[in-house]
Amino acid sequence: HEVYSRAKKHLSNAAKSFLPADSRRYGSVDVMAMCCTSLSFSLGPETVQKELKSGYPSAKAFTDMATASVNAIKYVSGKTGGRLRIGLLTPYIDSVHDSNVAFLKKNGIDVVVQHNLGLTQDTLTSSVEPSSILSVVETVAKSSAEKLDAFFIGCSAFQSTGYGFIDKVENAIKMPVITSNQAVLWQCLRLCDGVTPEDLRKVRGYGVLFSRQPIKSNI
Repeated sequence: HEVYSRAKKHLSNAAKSFLPADSRRYGSVDVMAMCCTSLSFSLGPETVQKELKSGYPSAKAFTDMATASVNAIKYVSGKTGGRLRIGLLTPYIDSVHDSNVAFLKKNGIDVVVQHNLGLTQDTLTSSVEPSSILSVVETVAKSSAEKLDAFFIGCSAFQSTGYGFIDKVENAIKMPVITSNQAVLWQCLRLCDGVTPEDLRKVRGYGVLFSRQPIKSNI
């Protein structure tokens, strides 16, 4: 958590490093997103987006992986009310994993079955083979004694969003699957000017998140 506190101080400067915010010179940025799952969950969406806005105020919309993941889980569930039940896999150490679970619970999502790998570096996380991720997800999902609304694979460093991988996991465990990178891509596209729900449903290889029909919600 000390690392995340230090990172907070640099979010605004990082946002400033993009193309000049003068839309008359370079066009406009539709969406500014912060892509680190654990940082988003730990600092909270309000803090992250406030820092992004201070660094790049001319962007039309702002988001982060905590917001995107929660919205995506709720969307694929097909439910318009009530608490959701999910399975969760992360590569994190216990304290970081637990903060993710707490954030999800605060936002109406109960983690029924879970597993974390206890990895201490992103290089270790990114070296985990997709086949190993699939194997662990299958084991965790099958350990649930109750029906799950979705399965969430958290961490942007996981190799869990390659073309076709999410489809493969969904076919294996017979439920919607959300990954951090998939969720933030979906959220950004939804916030972009000119992108319609019909456009999103044309996307293939990245799970039912893109193909599901829109539901009535406040997302």
